[in-house]
Amino acid sequence: MMFLKQSLSIASYEAARVSLVPEITTDDVQYQAELILANRRVNDFTVAVTPDVATATVGEFIAVTSTAPCGSNSLIGSFFFGSKQLTSRVEMRKEF
Repeated sequence: MMFLKQSLSIASYEAARVSLVPEITTDDVQYQAELILANRRVNDFTVAVTPDVATATVGEFIAVTSTAPCGSNSLIGSFFFGSKQLTSRVEMRKEF
């Protein structure tokens, strides 16, 4: 589960960094997180970005939340983890 938690944290952080780039869209931010999670072979993940990056004002915090179930991302299956999910959330303040 350490690999899963670390993967979610990395994806959320890197996507939040992308959200600070001028003229970027929410879809671009989501794509960055999805790309990282897919490359790390995380299954059944979801990524949420709030608020909409294009309409966020300078000084507003942009949050990226990545979530994935433990069961479908475990070597031993869902026997021990059941329906438990891990989540990572990163917030960064828009600067431009």
